[in-house]
Amino acid sequence: MGYAKDQSKGDAGASEYKNENDEKKYYFVEERKDEENKEEVKLDYDQLLRNIPKGGSIAAMPAYYGGVVYFPSLDTYFYALNAKTGKLVWKFKMGDVSVSGPLIHNKKVYFGSHDGHLYCLDLVGKLLWKKYLGDIVVSYTTGIGNKIFTAAGKIFYCLSDEGKELWRFMTGDGIFTSPTAVNDKLFISSFDKHIYALEPETGKMIWKFIAGGSITTPLVCADGKHVFTLSERSKEKIPNAKNPVLYSASIDNNLYALSENGEVLNKFNCGGSFATIVNTDGKAFYTGTAAGYFYALDMNLNPKWKFRAGGMITAGPAIHGNKIYVSCWDQKLYCLSDEGEKLWEFLTGGPIAAEPIFVDDKVYFGSADTFFYCINAEKRTVEWTFQCGFGLPDELKAKIKDVLNTISEYDKKVFKVWVPETQKERLQAGGSLQNYQAPAGFQFGGEEVYKSSSGAYKTDLSYFGKKKPYKK
Repeated sequence: MGYAKDQSKGDAGASEYKNENDEKKYYFVEERKDEENKEEVKLDYDQLLRNIPKGGSIAAMPAYYGGVVYFPSLDTYFYALNAKTGKLVWKFKMGDVSVSGPLIHNKKVYFGSHDGHLYCLDLVGKLLWKKYLGDIVVSYTTGIGNKIFTAAGKIFYCLSDEGKELWRFMTGDGIFTSPTAVNDKLFISSFDKHIYALEPETGKMIWKFIAGGSITTPLVCADGKHVFTLSERSKEKIPNAKNPVLYSASIDNNLYALSENGEVLNKFNCGGSFATIVNTDGKAFYTGTAAGYFYALDMNLNPKWKFRAGGMITAGPAIHGNKIYVSCWDQKLYCLSDEGEKLWEFLTGGPIAAEPIFVDDKVYFGSADTFFYCINAEKRTVEWTFQCGFGLPDELKAKIKDVLNTISEYDKKVFKVWVPETQKERLQAGGSLQNYQAPAGFQFGGEEVYKSSSGAYKTDLSYFGKKKPYKK
């Protein structure tokens, strides 16, 4: 399915695109230069990631090692839970909130915090060292051999596994994602719209690529198979690959395929701001958008199918077997077939901002509702839940709403104006679950609610229809 350009309609200076079946219309308009508009649609690292209020919400991808799941919370604690039972093994007090997904590398646990520190703990929760890096640490740390790679604010660091700084590299804006590597090149991305290739030993820049907006750290693939991904950030050494390709998505609407030398090999424009990293199962590439669309593209970046979720998608997908799992700000975790069919959905009490992980048939993830969940994906039952911190205070709800609105407005006003053609689509486009009211006595995260006998996992069950326990 391609997109044909039609400049016969739309505002002056705009181009209208429609697909071959004339299903949707997308209007690409140049960004206005007046100061008022620039301020109105500003989307930057500081606005999104600084000054996150404390609460029990979970906004980071967990990690698993040796029967234990690890994750940080906005309640300023880092948790280790028994993966089978959900019982607390230990918790560690940080100096502030954390949205930095943990790394387990050489039997040590690494994670960052808004207090400016990178922490290194042993597997029983004892602090081995902490390194103050001078700014908030929201990047997901990568470990390669005896080197640790992370970022604080605009600065990317290479540290020894004892916390000694080996080198640093400054970008033009904040860094949020995780570094990847192949063939003695290290790749990072920044809100300054660039992907950088660096020498791992020295931090010297080899090349940089600029997109039209902030861009994710590349998924590294070779022969259609992933070489370096977000979920596999612990490596003994930098992998080697013949003719690797880097796949990275940007809020400029494009998913790029780059050579290891930074040359554009291919790209796909979806008509909306990509908001997630890219993942692959070797048959397709998967990524989501700020408008709530989830795309599957073939290995040549031709669209295979797309799925419409009920809200913004900012977390990369998890792939397990022949199923794809998508976290969404509409408060749901979706299970899709590799053909794009929705198999089931699981409703939590808050936006799900980060990727889930799998261990056997168990899927683990956290939600802004303050719960961490373990679900048996095959039986469709909740194995256990664990609640963090002190709830979801009003100031944290306001921050979540602000992030949601900021990204949505940026997507709509800077890069595209999507015109829904039907009343149903208008409702979907403007819908939000932020004001969802649960029935009296209902508690999100309760095992009784999510027993399979309740019908909560039936295919295509509408949580806002007439079926209980979900109703308006």
